[in-house]
Amino acid sequence: MIIVELIRILKPDFMFEDERGVLFQITHEPFGQTNAVFTKKGAVRGGYHYHKETKEAFFVISGKVNVSVKLSGKKEEHIFGSGDMFLIDENVRHTFEYLEDIFTDDVSTELIPSAYTDTAETPLHLRLLERHYASEGELMHAVSQGKLLELSTLNSAIYTQGTEQRLPDTMRNRMNYLIILNTLLRKAAEQGGVHPLHIDRLSSQFAIKIERITSINASIDLQKSMIHKYCLLVRNHSLKQYSSI
Repeated sequence: MIIVELIRILKPDFMFEDERGVLFQITHEPFGQTNAVFTKKGAVRGGYHYHKETKEAFFVISGKVNVSVKLSGKKEEHIFGSGDMFLIDENVRHTFEYLEDIFTDDVSTELIPSAYTDTAETPLHLRLLERHYASEGELMHAVSQGKLLELSTLNSAIYTQGTEQRLPDTMRNRMNYLIILNTLLRKAAEQGGVHPLHIDRLSSQFAIKIERITSINASIDLQKSMIHKYCLLVRNHSLKQYSSI
């Protein structure tokens, strides 16, 4: 048996996955924050956001990306490929358009507290917001109709909404989103004709579970469970009659 004493085996802080690809936050202590990111060809990340107090260094492991930056009215674009490394300073707006499937590693000088955007200059950011709200609307409609089949075919982003890093505390960020989701699902069940007694009982159960989650993976599992069980609540207790399609 090999005894490992000098090497600590670590796990990523959390994983974020949507239709664009997968992001692993490897660690944020003591190095600041390090991410290994896989992104699919044609995807876009960034939306010309910027960071007030953080520099970001990027290393392209494989693939190719077009990086567009803006500062004080000046705009530059560069294409980076496998083996390239580059740094973006504080207050420089940046967005990435991925020309190939790509795997990158990025390191921040500190944990990124937030990303700042000027929506008047970022139509991409507006489109992302619109897609976010459209996805939530689809979700609420499917739950209010008790449509399990429709839920299973909705875009996978529904299950990863809310993972955007709005707070430095990743777990608190996830918990806050689940609290919001619980409220949205309550309203969907109400629209589906479920008596408040049943809604309140399930909502209270999830409120307790939300406060007890201890990992990002557990929060994702709870999110999926919430969506599924609220849908079942409508199917089993609605005063209306809905088909399964």
